[in-house]
Amino acid sequence: MKLIDMLNKANTAYADGFLVNYYDETTGEKKKGDGDGLAKFIVGEIIETYDAAAGDHDQIQVARHALLNGIQDLQGVVDALDELQR
Repeated sequence: MKLIDMLNKANTAYADGFLVNYYDETTGEKKKGDGDGLAKFIVGEIIETYDAAAGDHDQIQVARHALLNGIQDLQGVVDALDELQR
């Protein structure tokens, strides 16, 4: 699987397709982008964990793992903020 295919697929699931602001639609290289830190994070994780030598399944699993770790970190922050309301 090509990096651009993975990024484009992720972009179809993101609100307003905003991920594309953080990667080049032809090469898959990072772009500076602006305005959506979560989109920047998602694109960064996919790009940074991508291994062209790996098979499709492994590429997907590694990207999923990185994003799931991000979800866990975000949930920890949400839980901490919730504690402030108790």
